[in-house]
Amino acid sequence: LYAHPVCQDLLACLRFAKRARTRRDFLRFMNRPCRYISREMLPQGQVFFPALCKAAEGNPVLYENLRKLQQDIGRIAGMDLYAAVCYIRRGMGYDRWIAQQDKDKENCQKAADFFLRSVRGLKTLEQLEEKMREYGRSLERAQKGERREGTVDILTMHGAKGLEYDVVFLPGCNEGQIPHKKSASGASLEEERRMFYVGMTRAKERLFLSWHKRSGEEPALPSRFLTECGYRPPYENG
Repeated sequence: LYAHPVCQDLLACLRFAKRARTRRDFLRFMNRPCRYISREMLPQGQVFFPALCKAAEGNPVLYENLRKLQQDIGRIAGMDLYAAVCYIRRGMGYDRWIAQQDKDKENCQKAADFFLRSVRGLKTLEQLEEKMREYGRSLERAQKGERREGTVDILTMHGAKGLEYDVVFLPGCNEGQIPHKKSASGASLEEERRMFYVGMTRAKERLFLSWHKRSGEEPALPSRFLTECGYRPPYENG
């Protein structure tokens, strides 16, 4: 999933804010959402906001967009990774850009959520990059059938396509998560059902499906997919 364009956009914005201000990274996110920034404005190599703002002085809308983007990048530079990704998505309008997409909107949203979960608890960009490399290595080992003793593979259902294991655990089989609350009807629901089937059929010998009764302070319900598999929650008094 780290190779998904949404994850690459978010990573590029983090790199641009916290490391080098490269043209390559800036191109990924500069118009997501649309800010009317043209590629022709950008120099090769490093990007400098003062020069961009000066070039946009005759265009008030573009000038204001660049000034705001400069402020946003400055804020992100001083944030921890989790707060920074939240700010990119909500404060800078990246989620709004996702909502405007005609195709693959649900998968883009899932990729953004996946990336946000990935940075929780990480302090540096270097830690995130190492986590991404290890994720890639684990996929390669799984695809080659290589296992390290005393370890387990943690994969998304998408990432587990084509793989098989003697034992598979699918936790969090709750309504609102599987299927996702934004994919509860129509073609999106069918895609969620198909991916749930993919996850279950990775198991060759034993499959464990679980759900939790509470999410924070709120009660939680088992997934409709569990019901379709024949599961009935036990009756509880009170």
